[in-house]
Amino acid sequence: MVSPPPETERELALGRGSRQSVAQSPSSPALVWGKAGRAISTVWDLRLPRVVAALVVGSALGMAGALLQGMLRNSLAGPTVLGVSSGAGLVALSLISLGASSAWLPFGAWLGALITTGLVYALAKQGTALSPFLTIV
Repeated sequence: MVSPPPETERELALGRGSRQSVAQSPSSPALVWGKAGRAISTVWDLRLPRVVAALVVGSALGMAGALLQGMLRNSLAGPTVLGVSSGAGLVALSLISLGASSAWLPFGAWLGALITTGLVYALAKQGTALSPFLTIV
């Protein structure tokens, strides 16, 4: 059975979006989706906050890495090399095994990473007891 032709280009774009490219449409996307207000709203309300959040999180992660390397005075220091990621994973796995709510997982992982970082810093602070090579290993 053949379906009747769509009444508007919007129905065509919504109903056959996976089969027909927007570039194949005889009119511009503005005619299909309405005025430019929706596009501007999409950018300002959806895309821009995500971009800003990504920039803030990326900057925070970069700063955390730089602080970790500066604190330990070692350019090879990283969360995976020092075991911080493993400490976070251990606490998260423990919480999952104990049946804790998933709402506690981020806090538990953060706490495990914090404890592991403290242990690594305490070992690195001794300085004379361990060589710099053993501090990383």
